[in-house]
Amino acid sequence: MASAEALAVSFAELAVVLRESADASIPCADPLRRVADGFLDGLAEISRLDAKSAALKVWLA
Repeated sequence: MASAEALAVSFAELAVVLRESADASIPCADPLRRVADGFLDGLAEISRLDAKSAALKVWLA
């Protein structure tokens, strides 16, 4: 029973560490998130350019 309690405490401590690292804004903590954020930033910029292009087309029409 003591080993089960020790495991429960260990898992609880691990959960705390994982939550803290997920909340931290360490850039290399999650490399996949960094790559995904880069792609999303690129898509957002493309959307802004498309919107500006559409506005210019309307203005020129």
